[in-house]
Amino acid sequence: MSRMDNDSLRIPGRTGAAEGIYADMLSSLPVPERLSPENIARMLEENSSYAKRRASLAKSADSREESVSEKKKGRRAGLSVAYRAVCAVAACAVLSLGVVRYMDMGGAALADNPVRGSSYADNYDELHKTFRKYYVDDSSKTLDAVMAEIEHSYNQTDSSTVSDSQSANEEPPRSEQNGVSPSVQPDADSPAGDISSQQDEGSAADESAGVRLPQLSGEESADNVIIQGTRLYVINGSSVKVIESVGGTMSYIGECAPQDGIYEKRTLERVFPIGDRLCVIYSVVSEEPVSVPAAEQSMVDILIGGLYPEQEAEPAYSVEIVVYEQQLSGGFVASLVTSQSGTLIDARESGGYVYVVTDYDYDHSPIIGVEDLDSYVPSYTINGYKSYILPENILIPQRVSTTDYTVISGVAVLEQGTPVFVQAVLGSEGKVVMTDSSVYVFGYSEADGLSSTVCECLDLGFGAAGFVGSASVSGVALPGGIFEDNGTLFIVTLESQETGLVTSVNALRKGALGMELVSKVSFPGAASYVSYDNGIVDISGSESYSADFSDPYSPTVTDYAHAVDITSGLLSYGDGYITLTEEDGAIYLQKISISENGLVLDFETVVNDSSPFSKALSDNSLIYTDEQNGLVGVPYGFFDGHDYCYRYQLYRLDGNGFSPAGSVETHEVDDDFEIFRAKLSGGILYVISDGRIYACAVGEDSMSVISSVDLIQSSYSGHSNW
Repeated sequence: MSRMDNDSLRIPGRTGAAEGIYADMLSSLPVPERLSPENIARMLEENSSYAKRRASLAKSADSREESVSEKKKGRRAGLSVAYRAVCAVAACAVLSLGVVRYMDMGGAALADNPVRGSSYADNYDELHKTFRKYYVDDSSKTLDAVMAEIEHSYNQTDSSTVSDSQSANEEPPRSEQNGVSPSVQPDADSPAGDISSQQDEGSAADESAGVRLPQLSGEESADNVIIQGTRLYVINGSSVKVIESVGGTMSYIGECAPQDGIYEKRTLERVFPIGDRLCVIYSVVSEEPVSVPAAEQSMVDILIGGLYPEQEAEPAYSVEIVVYEQQLSGGFVASLVTSQSGTLIDARESGGYVYVVTDYDYDHSPIIGVEDLDSYVPSYTINGYKSYILPENILIPQRVSTTDYTVISGVAVLEQGTPVFVQAVLGSEGKVVMTDSSVYVFGYSEADGLSSTVCECLDLGFGAAGFVGSASVSGVALPGGIFEDNGTLFIVTLESQETGLVTSVNALRKGALGMELVSKVSFPGAASYVSYDNGIVDISGSESYSADFSDPYSPTVTDYAHAVDITSGLLSYGDGYITLTEEDGAIYLQKISISENGLVLDFETVVNDSSPFSKALSDNSLIYTDEQNGLVGVPYGFFDGHDYCYRYQLYRLDGNGFSPAGSVETHEVDDDFEIFRAKLSGGILYVISDGRIYACAVGEDSMSVISSVDLIQSSYSGHSNW
């Protein structure tokens, strides 16, 4: 789709000034054979299919914008062909006369009339022209920058202050609606919020009932073991150890480890076992010195001189995707290594394809000519060979705010040759929401003088990201105000209106025209806290509101009843919860339930009273539960007077309470052997620490170790006072 004003062109064959000028100019010029009318016609015919594809990809960013009529489309298509024909004739004159196309050393090229909707680039010329314009004219207008301006645009001593400094775990100020009417009226029969949240009376009842609530950190411990089929993939630093388990008998297969260069540091980010292959994603930081003195360029000097710490280093960030295959002789080798510049945003696996999203900042790259692709086109490498993203795979949003790129890579892990497909979106701010099936890229726009948050939606499938459509909502997205739930995209924005600041919750879904705004709820004032839970959006600031988006097409305003949910972080079990708490030097395992008066203690047992410790005290998710078989497992440790004892205690839970069902115990001096997790797979319970894994068989009231594998060497030598 051309960005020129097509109405000013004339179709060849009709009388017009442009036709006469070119006819006179070309009458005395030799025309190369490859630019003959026949060859030009053939090239236009070959490019027609691509032109149709591009036209189909270009969609309106405004979901409510009316579609163009078929008659108007036909007229534009005819004008586009005419424009290409005139440009081809002009190209003959330019090449014959030796005229330079344009000067790269001059000012930034002016943008043509903007297209209606986002579209893919036709060629590198178009991409370079767009990139140069926004590189030079970029005023750093991003969502975060504009939000910072809004924060300082009104009196910060006022209760309407917007701030991102308030912790998500901190209870926001509670206030009633005080007669203020939001744009969607409350439903008289709507629920009053989270009924599991208890007030002071409930807390008193809980204490009298003997319920001990854990002091949770709010952060879940990293899961370092992935079990798929008969294989265990154990993450150990930047490497992955692979273990085969047949009926609980474990054997070490090999290790997948990266190869760091002299100036490189790799950090393991994600692991995806797919079939008999393993896809691992690393973040790479390279800090090679800018220059090394010629007299010191020997390997010996590099090693002895401490990598030249006196030299200035320029850190370069990239993301590396490695696919490992197992050799017939054992062990693993890297069959694919692909790398792209930037920092990791997110990664997902679906249907044997791994999708990786990165953010690449071009702000520090010099702008040279269109032929210098490094200055404006993201590159990537596959097994050491460098390539550039093709222009037809780079989406140019209708409203470009920055010269950053969001790069989306798709890797077909199981296909022969492991194909890699790389695409990009220009104008990214690094604000991306990724699901198993979609990628949403957000940015800021001041089109027509109005502040708005824009979104580009792409669907993931078969290793590629297909453009679905654009969306634009008025206002600036709040920090933490963008989230997705079951296909509905929520954008909480702040905008200034004649009546003052307004906070709005926008709900968007994919429709026939791409991304469509299906509902919107607005509240007066500025929000300082936004939370989302199970369809309920809570907003608090000078006033506090809630909206129920369980039906995103028909939201309702509900009473704001945000209180601290005392069950948050507890481990669900049946009709209640399992908790692990500490009090007076003892660890207690409890089964609690909810009644009208609050939490009720059903069962309790003392796990250990010798001043024990356990990672599960701050993260109850480390407790193992098996409701079907009535099993609960607790990891903990204690000092027995000689050394540290790490134990995993299994309990059976029934109508009579907790009863011991076996344990695994080890004596060590290294913290890496502290047991902290258990997983059930194939009827085998795997008890896990950073240093060792046990495969256990669970009986009615006992647990036996089938085998164990050490991940690191134990330094324990035992003691003589057993």
